[in-house]
Amino acid sequence: MQTHARAPVSRRRFLGLSAAGAAAGAASLSGCALQVSTGVSSSGETVTMMVKADDLSPDLVKQAKTDTGITIKRVDYDITKLIAMLTSGNPPDLVRGVGAVDAAYFAARDVMQDLDGYFAAGSVLGLDDLDPVNDLWRYDGTSQGRGPRYGMAKDFSQDSMFWFDTAAFDKKNVTYPSETEPVTFDEWLDNAQRLAQQSKGQTTVFGGSYNGLVKLTLMATMTASAGGTLIANLQAAASVMYVVPILLVFLVAQRGFVAGMSTSGLK
Repeated sequence: MQTHARAPVSRRRFLGLSAAGAAAGAASLSGCALQVSTGVSSSGETVTMMVKADDLSPDLVKQAKTDTGITIKRVDYDITKLIAMLTSGNPPDLVRGVGAVDAAYFAARDVMQDLDGYFAAGSVLGLDDLDPVNDLWRYDGTSQGRGPRYGMAKDFSQDSMFWFDTAAFDKKNVTYPSETEPVTFDEWLDNAQRLAQQSKGQTTVFGGSYNGLVKLTLMATMTASAGGTLIANLQAAASVMYVVPILLVFLVAQRGFVAGMSTSGLK
């Protein structure tokens, strides 16, 4: 699939570099994932990467230049700027993304490059080298995890996982959360209230924290826990209205619920 944003792509195919391109990608990928938009065709050209400041260090930029002759121009990640660049027909070559939430959205709008041909023709990195988590970057128009591949993860993390301090649970004789069965938000809240410690009217140990889980991720997980979904055609608007009261209740309750356990943050 040729990428476009209401205008045809006029330059650069970064992954057409086969071995050299794969080496450059391996040297310069940093962040959750990078989705390909356009690219260069040979040494001496420039690749524009939209990433966060800590995704791509100056040392990696220098290494890519030394190893491949390609100059990397970094643009700070900004969704508003990305949309503007896409609609103007001058998108970045590679963009930082989160496969779980970005892949289907951008693929459905036909602004990402199908990478299957590049992986098939390349000699450095093949599909067999990729961890299954990379299938988050596949989308067939209906289901995520199937169809063409639009990106490649350079790392992934357990963003929606809970972490807990066994010592805090032991001190309060609270049973550890199950490692095999889902735990509801109500159960986490109940545990947090039991784990909290007070002294002389002051909270000395908070029972838990939803550190990092904000915006859509928090709303989606809370909605899913209640049996709903944020992504289902006409149900989307209803789901948001449904989850907002839950979110408000949670935010109020969080004042008395914050170190026995904690969620991981988002990237």
